[in-house]
Amino acid sequence: MKPALLHFDRTPVADFAALVDGFPDKELCSPTRSNIPLLAMVRQDGPVLNEILAATRMPAGAFRHFEFTVPPPVGRGYPSCSDLMLCAGTDSLAVEAKWTEPRYERVGSWLAQGKAPANREAVLAGWLGLLQPHATRSLKIGDFSACIYQLVHRAASACAAASSAGSPRFIYLIFRSAETMASAHYGQSDLHVLWECLGRPAGFPFFFVEVPLAPSPAFAAIADLPKRQLKTAPRLRSALLGEPLFVFGAPLIHRLA
Repeated sequence: MKPALLHFDRTPVADFAALVDGFPDKELCSPTRSNIPLLAMVRQDGPVLNEILAATRMPAGAFRHFEFTVPPPVGRGYPSCSDLMLCAGTDSLAVEAKWTEPRYERVGSWLAQGKAPANREAVLAGWLGLLQPHATRSLKIGDFSACIYQLVHRAASACAAASSAGSPRFIYLIFRSAETMASAHYGQSDLHVLWECLGRPAGFPFFFVEVPLAPSPAFAAIADLPKRQLKTAPRLRSALLGEPLFVFGAPLIHRLA
């Protein structure tokens, strides 16, 4: 791994150890969070990642931005924080990774929450504004009620990371293992719903990727650490820098069409 390729958000880091050290404890508080195998996969930087890059037409030298943040362009709200954003020239590839995480809420449910509905509509309109130049139809808030809100702002982040003349891409990546929950079953359909709402844009390709993984003995040593506990983070940092935590299989890559 060339040090220049790695970034925490937009800040370059010297090496993988510095990258892991840059993660706040709250992001490394469980051994079964998807960022654990994602970090492990990028650290190995082998055939799995290279095959994904080749399939999405991104160069092997694309910059790897972990926890890549994009604030809402309109309204008040938390920034979207992509698990991994790959950038090369004018192009981008946003990676939304899942392992054991449950399904997230739909846009309709998200809009109905909170005490400032007008602000939530403004925030959503801002995300749609980023998506609009890459869509093939006029985007209206009411058409996105069935979409998963997280996927909307992650896809919008890919558009924000690409230049106006560039091409964004979006991956929903499932780590497939015995620990995987139902995410693999609904992930592809949720991704397809969003792509349909954008008018099936050929210039903004969506990919559903499954990466089989088998936990190694090194992962078995940390698998039972307390979940959602900040005290778990130091152990996970050490584990990520030690022996490989997983054996990754060949990725199954499906481009929506």
